[in-house]
Amino acid sequence: MALSLKFVYMIGSTGHSSTNKHKLCPVPGFVGEVDPPRQSPDGGPPCPDDQQPADPEPPLFPSPTAADPATSASSPTAPVSLSLCFSFYQPNKNDQVTKDIFPFQYAFNLFSHNSPMQDNGYNEEELKMVKETKKIWSYDDVSITATCIRVPVIRAHAESINLEFDRPLSEERARELLSGSPGVTISDDRAANSFPTPLDASYKDDVLVGRIRRDISREDQNGLDLFVCGDQIRKGAALNAVQIAELLLEQ
Repeated sequence: MALSLKFVYMIGSTGHSSTNKHKLCPVPGFVGEVDPPRQSPDGGPPCPDDQQPADPEPPLFPSPTAADPATSASSPTAPVSLSLCFSFYQPNKNDQVTKDIFPFQYAFNLFSHNSPMQDNGYNEEELKMVKETKKIWSYDDVSITATCIRVPVIRAHAESINLEFDRPLSEERARELLSGSPGVTISDDRAANSFPTPLDASYKDDVLVGRIRRDISREDQNGLDLFVCGDQIRKGAALNAVQIAELLLEQ
């Protein structure tokens, strides 16, 4: 099945926000596990592997430290406290907002990702999403576009994803595929208006997937929208490193 992906990718103090176009594996690997070197039955991108159990969940907000604020907010591994977070914002209108890390106010604000801007109007982070998706899937026949935005959250990334297929895919079938995918947890309770959030995804191995719905801008049934959140340190780096090592050991 051919797929076109559009991302709006939301990146926090250690992360972002974006929009993309791709080809979809029957078990969609772009929100699930590290992909072993095997193809899906229809010739699309590789399908995901098994998920590893999560570690005990640490406190979301570590105790304040004497670390340099600039280092704490810019380093994915540095402790971040609520007092540090709100130190970027002064509620008194006569006070000046501090902007020691980025040229824009971070707290209570959104702005374009701060990676270098390219001649085509995309920044480096957006082009990295395009290139890395194809590299991870070992599959070039996928159309992707992305917009990456910095958002004021402490941990975890979020993506609003629009998917365009070459044939119909129902919401029910999408949920079935995603529910059976290792490394994916469905968070899609319309009645309670409960969907993925960066707080819920923080310190978890699984990627949270919700807002699964048909793209009503299309007359056909070939488009879906999703909203996903994932811990960019766990699933974006540390867990993947362990899973890749395990795959290599198996070979």
